[in-house]
This record gives sequence, C-alpha cells and structure tokens, in this order.
Amino acid sequence: MALRYRVSLPGIKGFARVYELTPGTTLYDFHKRIRDDMDFSHDQLIQFKGLDKDGNLTTEAEDTEGNPNAPVY
Repeated sequence: MALRYRVSLPGIKGFARVYELTPGTTLYDFHKRIRDDMDFSHDQLIQFKGLDKDGNLTTEAEDTEGNPNAPVY
C-alpha cells in the first residue's frame, strides 16, 4: 500500500506537490526526493509536519543525515 503526502512551502500561497511513497521509504529517502525535485541545495534542511483533517499539528520531525533509517510509515 502506498501513502500520499502533500508537500507545501510556507510563504508560497497555493504551492503544493503530492508524493506517493511505498512501504520501506525512509524520511531520508523522502528528504532526498523532495530536495532533488525542488532543486534545493544538498545542505537544505526539511521539516516534516503531520496535520490532522482540521489542520492542527499532530507530529513534527526534522530530517538531516543523522537518522537515515527513520521510517515514513
């Protein structure tokens, strides 16, 4: 089963991309995919936030190269 994640950038109204991730994908894999897709520099930090259906923050994680095996789900 694949999960879909919506990615947005604060300050850019209306910008969003949807990524479909398969089991076994790590936060580091996802980080690299976003970084490469958006042409960010390789030292760009990415913060992951989980929101509920009402837009309230439920989880938060920052991925750097410190934990390349952190699972997305």
